[in-house]
Amino acid sequence: MTVSFIHLSGTRENFDKVIDYNITTFWNSANTSSITPDIENGTDDPDYLARQDNTGPNKIFLNLISRERSDAERDDPNGDGNHVWKAIVSIDVYAETLAILGLFEDEINRILWEKAPNNSVRLVKSDASASEAHHFESSEIEFQRIEPQENLEVDDNPNSQGFLIIFYYKAKT
Repeated sequence: MTVSFIHLSGTRENFDKVIDYNITTFWNSANTSSITPDIENGTDDPDYLARQDNTGPNKIFLNLISRERSDAERDDPNGDGNHVWKAIVSIDVYAETLAILGLFEDEINRILWEKAPNNSVRLVKSDASASEAHHFESSEIEFQRIEPQENLEVDDNPNSQGFLIIFYYKAKT
């Protein structure tokens, strides 16, 4: 008996790196006042999670924060033959102004909506082959504003955070 990942082509790649590749590749700076942010992911920086380092205002950080099996009965339609898993990727956005922050969030959601996996479209990895992603919980994510530290009087680096939930299937063959 073998366990395999449905839709996967080649080797697995962490979803923070997959999302990084897609955002970097399909970013259209015409939609963000000609600004292209630096994008980092926790997989490519294994010593610590990708996080704000205060070296510049226009950055996006992607981190795979959880992988867990779905407990919902509807997510396991074939009994014990398929198991549904979900991965949660945090997306932290930092921008030089609140207006740019909104443009960054809109551009991320545009890319996710256009690249969302479904029956005919696969979410690709950094080698352009298909990842095991089956579908997103939502093709657009909601970003929540993160408040500055209490001791700061001016919010000169507005930021927000959203979570992308990606479902994928393991099959027993």
